[in-house]
Amino acid sequence: MKHKLARTFVTLALSVGIFASQLCSTSVDAANTTFKQQISLDRYQRSISKGFLGKSYGVGRNRYVCNTYVEKALESLETVSSKESSIAGIKTISKNIRVHKGKKSVPTSYDWSAYRVKISYTSGTLNEETNTYDWKTSKTTTTIKRHNKGTSLKKLELGDVLTYGRGGGHVALYFGEFSNMTQVANRLVELGVYKKGELKKHRDSYTNKKGKPIIRKYNGCGTKWRIHATSKGLLIDNAIVSKRSNGTSSFGKWSKTIASGFTIYNDSKSKK
Repeated sequence: MKHKLARTFVTLALSVGIFASQLCSTSVDAANTTFKQQISLDRYQRSISKGFLGKSYGVGRNRYVCNTYVEKALESLETVSSKESSIAGIKTISKNIRVHKGKKSVPTSYDWSAYRVKISYTSGTLNEETNTYDWKTSKTTTTIKRHNKGTSLKKLELGDVLTYGRGGGHVALYFGEFSNMTQVANRLVELGVYKKGELKKHRDSYTNKKGKPIIRKYNGCGTKWRIHATSKGLLIDNAIVSKRSNGTSSFGKWSKTIASGFTIYNDSKSKK
């Protein structure tokens, strides 16, 4: 009888402990490779491009500067519906990309470069039987730290935030690897960002929509592409390592690669 009572109390204590731990916020270092907040490749590339590409540079409605774009693009990764068939769901990320130490301000490019950014959200996993997400009872807070990969093109991963200049005068998101500008345009059509025929090649260096640059190719700059707000508008280009990038050259060279804390996976439904 005593043994049964002892086991009962131990079980009860463990249950209370587990429940209490679920109510606490989980702090995660984004440089920790064991952390995985998974997002499908299709959803990542579609979310950070649809509704953003072609927008004018500046402050105000439907305008973006580099840091406001990165903030809004990462917020757009929030799971809208289980129809997206993502393994992991994310919610309450909106307005939760902020500077450390209680500040509520939107992170500047300098904050990203100085590792002063934190991202909070609630995560969940897809229940295939009910086709709904089982949401955690606690928020996950990701502390942005150095990705520890320097500025190597070979080590770039989807979800990476790129900063430019010694102090971080510019910030961009890594979009992916494509052999040429045509492949990028085809991918945007495949994702439903644009309809077939909407994007028109303009000379050898631009792909436009109604005269607005959407994709910009720089000769000799390789097959890695970024997406960012420039003085020419919000576009995708391959000048990650080049200072010749029209609209961002004044900010200096690529200086750091920052982990956003999200893992992008290529599932069987993704075509690239």
